[in-house]
Amino acid sequence: MKCEGDRHSLGVKVFEELKNDILNLNYLSGDTLVENSLCMKYNVSRTPVREALKQLEQEGLISVVPNKSAVVVGISDEDIIDIFDIRIRLEGLAAAKAAKNIDDTEIENLRESLGILQSHIEEGNFENIGSIDTKFHDVIYRASKSSPLRTILHNFHHYTKMARTRSFKGPNRAMATISEHNAIFDAICNRDSELAMKLSVEHVEHAKNNYLHMLEVDRECLKK
Repeated sequence: MKCEGDRHSLGVKVFEELKNDILNLNYLSGDTLVENSLCMKYNVSRTPVREALKQLEQEGLISVVPNKSAVVVGISDEDIIDIFDIRIRLEGLAAAKAAKNIDDTEIENLRESLGILQSHIEEGNFENIGSIDTKFHDVIYRASKSSPLRTILHNFHHYTKMARTRSFKGPNRAMATISEHNAIFDAICNRDSELAMKLSVEHVEHAKNNYLHMLEVDRECLKK
């Protein structure tokens, strides 16, 4: 018999996998999540599945109809724009704190991610840039030594994963990103909190503007 801790761990595992599937568009807005199918897919009982669905509903990713089913809500364009706006206000704070608190290991982790990012861009491999971008920002969040900031920003960064992956498929935003990352890295290494904050805010603003541009291009394509 599984203990309560085991069941909770299974619930967390199912939640994380389902959340990733929703954010990666494996489940689309309007899709129905059926308990029996999810139990079979993850080889678990109903309890972990129900725990996962409850958490997904709290995060706004699904809507649960009592005694019926769970329907995927997903992340809308408006949600992503809101997340960018929140990140604009918080990323600068995280970078400023990182400039004060970063240690040598974290500096080397940032340097390593920059090197990998540069290599991928030079090779024209734009598919994996999003995951490297995430690692770079995660190091800054960790270096801020602020658990609340790290948790909030990590989740928000994850929520915009698909939007960022799409924007990195072309060279323009990818090249701008490496330049912006390098400038943020230099400011943090120089312990310049004000500059690190300013550059991080500008970095997220540029990402948001790029996303808005992509939306406008999509709208124009639909009109044709």
